[in-house]
Amino acid sequence: MIKVSGRVSDLAGEPVPGAAVTLAGSGGPQIARNAADQAGGFTARCRRGSRGNGPAPGNPADHR
Repeated sequence: MIKVSGRVSDLAGEPVPGAAVTLAGSGGPQIARNAADQAGGFTARCRRGSRGNGPAPGNPADHR
């Protein structure tokens, strides 16, 4: 399992709630998606070696 987490902020350093976050594999396909929470935080997870499209943004129940 690979886990990527962080915070999305604007140029003033303010959080960007609901921002779409996409994790792409080295070959280019999308492997995980999520949306930033109210504080701009996000976590995206995927299985090592995943290929293809991840779950829809904002649906944490679907994240691998």
